[in-house]
Amino acid sequence: MNLPEDALLVADITGGTKIMSAALTLVMMEHRSRFAYVGGASRTKAGLGIVKTGHEIFMQQDNPWDVMALREVRNLARSFNSGEFAAAWEIAKELAANVTTDGKFYTCLNDLVEAYCLWDGFAHKRALNKLNESIGRLEPFALNTPRWRKQLDLFKESKGTLEKVEQDAQELRAAKGRVSPTCGRAYLCDLLANARRRMRAGRYDDAVVRLYSGIEKIAKIALLARHGIDNSNIDLERTPEGQRDSLRAAMGNDGRIRIGLQKSFALLDALEDPLGRQYSRHEKELRRTLDARNQSLLAHGYNPVTASTCKKLFPMALEFLDLNEKDLPEYPPLDWKSLIFDVKFYSHASRDSPAQAAHL
Repeated sequence: MNLPEDALLVADITGGTKIMSAALTLVMMEHRSRFAYVGGASRTKAGLGIVKTGHEIFMQQDNPWDVMALREVRNLARSFNSGEFAAAWEIAKELAANVTTDGKFYTCLNDLVEAYCLWDGFAHKRALNKLNESIGRLEPFALNTPRWRKQLDLFKESKGTLEKVEQDAQELRAAKGRVSPTCGRAYLCDLLANARRRMRAGRYDDAVVRLYSGIEKIAKIALLARHGIDNSNIDLERTPEGQRDSLRAAMGNDGRIRIGLQKSFALLDALEDPLGRQYSRHEKELRRTLDARNQSLLAHGYNPVTASTCKKLFPMALEFLDLNEKDLPEYPPLDWKSLIFDVKFYSHASRDSPAQAAHL
């Protein structure tokens, strides 16, 4: 019929058999639709036939999304838990647009999923603002719903992690001369956790870019926090005398001395920094691994990064930060049941016995 995809369709199931009505329901779930049924108390054939003329009662139209959105909810949780936040956000937007009974809940949920999408994309400040706002708006739904309360508490804990990351990001952006000794740890942990999500998804080129950036920033922050040296604008007076000629050769046309990953670690070693000593122990292996990164599609070459390259680089990054993998932050898992049972069934359960309510 060449109707637009968002056209509102009405399915009249009055004359259908059970099989026909069920089939029509399944088809209409793929569209923006409502259901209509004409009934009535007065029928022919001693109450078993059709409704008598003049006695028709038009039944309320129902939105199938209000009672049959289980598939979408489960897909939302599945995408979120696998780190596919853009896909999860698309499903959340679809739920918010189509569900009417609990539209406010899904609108707030949409904002919450967007917050994690922003966080995963390193937009920490915007993500924190969005997460704060959405958690506050979702709080009323947890008043009498234990499962959603437990889920919301996990999001609140996660927000605390994001707050530390954003604090680090602000300090690092504003850094002049030195930063606090603990600055950067939360930020770097978040970056490595992001790389791990890419590895789990099999996106090794993306993962190795993040790992390289993480290792580079470990050296950059160590120089700044422990020695007051900015590797993007080096003050030679703060460096060991034996390093100055080599560093001076890296001076740009603007008079600033900028050095990359390997020279930053070499400088840390010359400063007798423990991180520089760690780098020296791994230098040969790290160089080989970084060569593979340099030949990757997202760097200077044409070769895709392999899983083995990531598996070599990832533990080295952890060691430079003195971390175990379990120390990296994890996004909270999303329980799909928490998205439907409280909102859809709790009002009905509260009218039943306490045992029935608890079961739901």
